[in-house]
Amino acid sequence: MASSSLFFLLFVVFAPLLSVAGPVAREFVYPNFTASYLHFIDNSGVFLSSSAFAAAFHNPGRQPSRYYLAVLHAPSGAVVWTANPAAPVPPSANLALTSASLALALPDGSLAWSTPRLAAPIAALQLLPSGELRLLDSANASLWSSFDHPTDTLLPDQLLPASASLFSAISDSDPAPGDYRLLVTPADSLLQWTPTSLVYWSISSDLRATKDSNFQVSYMAVNGTGLYLLAGDRKTAVFRMIFPPPTSSFPDGFHIAKLDPSGRFRILSFSPNESLSAVVLDTDFVAPSNDCDLPSACGSLGLCTPGANSSKCSCPPSMGPSPAGGCSPSDGSILANASCRHNAEGDGETSATYMSLGRRIGYFGTKFSMPVASGANISVCQYLCSGNCSCLGFFYKNSSKSCYLLEHHIGSLFIVDDGGDNLAAGYIKTLNRPSPPSPSNKFSSSVRFVIILLPSTATFLLVICISFMYFTTWRRNTPRMGGMTRIKSMTSGLRWPMAPEFSEEEEDDDDKEEEITITGLPTRPSMTAVAAMLEGTTPACEPRLKSLNYLSLYGGGSRDPNGRRGSATASPPLSYVSSQEVSGPR
Repeated sequence: MASSSLFFLLFVVFAPLLSVAGPVAREFVYPNFTASYLHFIDNSGVFLSSSAFAAAFHNPGRQPSRYYLAVLHAPSGAVVWTANPAAPVPPSANLALTSASLALALPDGSLAWSTPRLAAPIAALQLLPSGELRLLDSANASLWSSFDHPTDTLLPDQLLPASASLFSAISDSDPAPGDYRLLVTPADSLLQWTPTSLVYWSISSDLRATKDSNFQVSYMAVNGTGLYLLAGDRKTAVFRMIFPPPTSSFPDGFHIAKLDPSGRFRILSFSPNESLSAVVLDTDFVAPSNDCDLPSACGSLGLCTPGANSSKCSCPPSMGPSPAGGCSPSDGSILANASCRHNAEGDGETSATYMSLGRRIGYFGTKFSMPVASGANISVCQYLCSGNCSCLGFFYKNSSKSCYLLEHHIGSLFIVDDGGDNLAAGYIKTLNRPSPPSPSNKFSSSVRFVIILLPSTATFLLVICISFMYFTTWRRNTPRMGGMTRIKSMTSGLRWPMAPEFSEEEEDDDDKEEEITITGLPTRPSMTAVAAMLEGTTPACEPRLKSLNYLSLYGGGSRDPNGRRGSATASPPLSYVSSQEVSGPR
């Protein structure tokens, strides 16, 4: 409903433009031509036609805002070429033909697709009756052709040169390149699974093909009689595959070769029925003919069993359906992926093991690829896979003792009908994560940890205790002498009379430390000098006793035991006393 409402809104907005839209051009349009789906909505987006083909804005699956510039086979509606398969545009996108290029632009003006730089100015855009869309110069020479840029289809008059490819679409509603391609080589034509580049079919291995010459292959071509690999002269067949006689009454039907989204290469014929009101589609050829030869017939590791009418999918032994599609191990182990970070063995987190796929199981990749080792035993295969980050498993062929590695991605498996000597045994790399330890294991680990840690802890504590005891003893035996004590020790060698400036209260206070003030010295030593003499860096000088005689006059006498000043008497002679008398312990 939402997409229908949006479409109706766009129709109303651009309705005025539709009234001035021109008719569908026949075979040619010229520079300064512009078109969009909304301009040609009445013609289902077709703006150019020629015979049975049309150039149009195509909307596969009727998905909103997903339009493509395409060439259609008009009677059948088959898309035979797409300009912008990986870059869909909205219906308002504009196609512009100028003298310089053919370009498809988004509404904001940015390019979604354009032809490359050309050798000459463009004179016209032409759609040929063969379905080829090309740009011409003024001399009608081709400057660019859609046949030189094929997508998933080969038309009858189109040659696919060696080294060129057809790519499958993702789905019928999404023409972006998918997982399969048809490649023409100088010796063959191959079908490849692009995630691994593994070959799963070739013309040279198909029993329906005939080899006519040993020339080098230069082109692939298809017409009403068959499929051909041609030499350089475009006439001599190297391989040919003749179609069965037509079943309809119209033998001259239209044939195309198409690589479909499933990876099958088909030759389709379109013929009108007897009432000429519809087109009958016949499949004249399909490769590979067996569904189980397709790389992803049953998903990754899915087991394909051929049937009379259709194949059957299941899972190998020890595996079950995976939520993501395909199969996965039933025991919970994890499939390896192409990453060293997850596949590394011995990293303490994961370890790689190999799960057997069981008996009589084959893989498409071993049919056309070369072994990585021959004449080796199975342990060599395991060693090679374990040392390769991109390796996800291997097959070991006992008859030739050969190893085939499965790298990057794993496709489907199939049941092997004949179990002869050519049978190979398959092994898939898995990652087993260690289970969490049980409670008993946790207890034993804890005991082991304590046993290891206890001696170290005891030794550390013992060292701390011894260090503390030594430090305490050292502090106890070291005399504590402050700055004032050092000064007293220096000056206590002399018994100085007390200065009269001290009050009686200060002299009688036994709780206060006795302070000796050297007031009568002609020169008083500085603290720096005192410290230097204490440290022994400066020798102590002899006191000049004569300069101290004035102290006897200054003191004037002695004090009586009651603290009163007595009669003036001569002061006692100056004498040395030990430092303990002044600054010793109290």
